Amino acid sequence: MRGRAYELAAWVGCACVLTAFVLLTFGMIQPHEAPYLGLNAVGSLGILAGTIHKRDFPPAVLNAVWLLVAAYGLIRFVL
Repeated sequence: MRGRAYELAAWVGCACVLTAFVLLTFGMIQPHEAPYLGLNAVGSLGILAGTIHKRDFPPAVLNAVWLLVAAYGLIRFVL
């Protein structure tokens, strides 16, 4: 990916995480269901791509863990 693509991925990731937070806060989705977990997984992946590209490792680690937790939740939801 080129630099702008990483930045776009990070912005889309931010939008996904914020959307999940807003929808959860207003009771429009539930925390243990696929929409919330999926938005968090996609969001953390986008932010992770942007932070690794910039070599900004503290938020990269945060988003790697966020992605793992969201993926675990999605797997539990499906199974």
